[in-house]
Amino acid sequence: MMEENKKDLDRLFALIYTVLGYGFVYLFTGGTFAPGIAAFTVCYILTILAYLFIKKVKPAPESWFWMIVILSSGMFYNRWSIFPLLQFIGLIVAAAYWTLTATGNLIEEGRTSSFVFYDGLNAFIIVPFRNFFCHFNILIHGSRDFGHSENKFGRGVWPVVLGIIISIPVLVVILPLLSSADSQFEGITEYLYSFIGNHVGDFFMRLLLSLPVTAYLFGLVYGGIHHKNTDHFSEDTIRGSAAHLRTLPDTAVHTVNTIMALVYLLFIAIQGRYLFSAFAGIRPEGFTFSEYARRGFFELCVIAVINLVILIVSNSFSKNPFQENVWLKRETVLLSALTILLLATAMSKLLLYISAYGLTELRVLSLTFLIWMFLVFLLIIISRYKNIPLVRISVIAGAVLFCLLCAIPISKCIKQYNLIFHY
Repeated sequence: MMEENKKDLDRLFALIYTVLGYGFVYLFTGGTFAPGIAAFTVCYILTILAYLFIKKVKPAPESWFWMIVILSSGMFYNRWSIFPLLQFIGLIVAAAYWTLTATGNLIEEGRTSSFVFYDGLNAFIIVPFRNFFCHFNILIHGSRDFGHSENKFGRGVWPVVLGIIISIPVLVVILPLLSSADSQFEGITEYLYSFIGNHVGDFFMRLLLSLPVTAYLFGLVYGGIHHKNTDHFSEDTIRGSAAHLRTLPDTAVHTVNTIMALVYLLFIAIQGRYLFSAFAGIRPEGFTFSEYARRGFFELCVIAVINLVILIVSNSFSKNPFQENVWLKRETVLLSALTILLLATAMSKLLLYISAYGLTELRVLSLTFLIWMFLVFLLIIISRYKNIPLVRISVIAGAVLFCLLCAIPISKCIKQYNLIFHY
């Protein structure tokens, strides 16, 4: 009896997820995308929390943080989003990651860690697609295994569906005859025909499109709650694979890092006076504020991203880790410090530009990105001397900045700033 009740609960939420999947498709096809995001966000969160509560699964403590991220990115979407596409992508990312976090299936004790990339693969690909057919299985059979259909729901659904299918051709013949026999009934049938022509076709098209969406969403939460296909990655296997990746000779890594550091030092030495004039609020002769601020700004940002990739590769693929390689440790610190200097230069250019022309949404986004990159490289330097959760802090800091951009009415703040300082 208890096992049957559990099946009924899973079947109930399979039905609820059918509605949820249909609602997701309706966002894109019903002309209510932006206003509907907030409603869908709340429904998604409440559905998962209810599923967890009924299944007596206690959400991991960190999941409440990621739930706030979802709420901040979804609730204010229609009110003052300054980057709607990126915000929607962030909402989807946070929702999938939160689902896996809430069900306690992150690799390192239910916490964001250096394995966040693999947790992301689990949340977006492994768990939902490996449990893709669980929705159909639970909805029809009410069990975790295909072919097990000995339950009341399974025995009762198919006769009803068969009866509906048989009734359709009969109604096609009978309804026109009844309409001819009575004018009032004819009016009712004409209204029904009109309603079916205008709405039912769209409904079935949305329902068809929602089937894979529902299967994906339900596969993620069902797999997480029942720990089904969630163990594709483990800490031991990842660390073992990472050890096999350490094939680059230390000398090659040192050579690359040294060349990059020398190039940056030469660039800074040659462009020193011109490069750092923004720190003093001085515009070089022959440049407008716009020309000076834009010249090299985006290039410096791209260089910072490239440097981050170089550091990740050199520390992941070098034959010996930095704990056993003092030169790699020093090179990492030097490259990070030089990158921070270049980021500070880019930020000074941007602030000089803002002081001259005021704020815009793009400048706010650029400034936020610079702050996050500055923090990441600072954490890299600290991590070479002290054992800190580098990836965890970086990801959470990025999520907090993202929340602020979503939750704060940036456009209104920009108008107020420009009104006060650039009236």
